Amino acid sequence: MKFKEAIFDLESSNVCFATFYTNKKGKKDIRILRKYSGYLEVFDKDRGYLLENAKICDVGNYKLNEKNVKKVLEKINNKHFIFFCNSHLLTYYVCKILNIKEIIVFDAHLDLKNKYKNKLLNEATWLRRLIELDVKYNVIGARSFDEEEYKIYIKTRAKNLKKYYISIDLDVLEPIYVDVNYPEPNGLSFSELISLIKKYAKKSLSLDIVEFNFSSNYLKNVNYIFKIVYEYLYWKFK
Repeated sequence: MKFKEAIFDLESSNVCFATFYTNKKGKKDIRILRKYSGYLEVFDKDRGYLLENAKICDVGNYKLNEKNVKKVLEKINNKHFIFFCNSHLLTYYVCKILNIKEIIVFDAHLDLKNKYKNKLLNEATWLRRLIELDVKYNVIGARSFDEEEYKIYIKTRAKNLKKYYISIDLDVLEPIYVDVNYPEPNGLSFSELISLIKKYAKKSLSLDIVEFNFSSNYLKNVNYIFKIVYEYLYWKFK
């Protein structure tokens, strides 16, 4: 099932959507994301059609691994993209493959652990691995981390990033909005996140949206996600 607004072919598009999943539950959530993506109205009474300048194509759904991410990035050939995945590991693969040098991360967690569950690379360590690749970064909305992570963050975070990739872990929001893998209280309001997207979208290289884990009210969850997508695309291509 294709995303409703992805009506262009690859050649005529200027932005590409792709989805990735890590497991059976993630694959189900991607089906939900695709199925309900067309219910949110794209028209705004003050701004008109929000996707007027975004020509979207859908390049498919894939099991998350470095090989498949590289395959998709080669296929879209430097076009702007929005990727969706149930895991933040997607961001690590994208940044590594594209040699991204600057990233803004919206996340409730710092993801700067050196090792988690006896693994050096997973959803809690991926940003630590990017630092080791000399990626400059900042995290917005973090509120759950250990002391070591916080010390690393204070020492290594960058300010005044100029041309950056954006990754939105949906747990940056207050948990009332979207079902996520690791909900944390005292998150951003939805309007706060939209204001920040307006601020940062224009200079963004591309975007991913990650860590959703739908449990109920699928339409509500997907509408919130695609409101983020439409606002991002409006301000990016305005």
